Amino acid sequence: AIGPNVGLLLDAWHWYTSGGDESQLAGLTNQDVVNVHVNDAPAGVDRDEQRDNVRLLPAASGVIDIATFMKHLDRMGYDGPVTVEPFNQELREMDDRAAAERTKASLDTIFALI
Repeated sequence: AIGPNVGLLLDAWHWYTSGGDESQLAGLTNQDVVNVHVNDAPAGVDRDEQRDNVRLLPAASGVIDIATFMKHLDRMGYDGPVTVEPFNQELREMDDRAAAERTKASLDTIFALI
């Protein structure tokens, strides 16, 4: 464990863009992770060219291996918050209801993977 007052925010986008791999996820426990952000990266952009403020809904492009990410959360028994974190102009331009419905659908998709 990291300590009684500190934990990790595990972010799928940062895991991907940092070159993270499955072995790094396998080393984490439920006591390590206190919050999770899920998203996807645009296709056709090299990993080192991805921009932090351009992200997609989880499982939107398949660039990030969200199935592996989610399976490791399940394996570790993670039961904390999971936040969708797309920085996406298309989503911002939708009315609130449509954006919420699309976001919920993306969560349904990734939770069905575990």
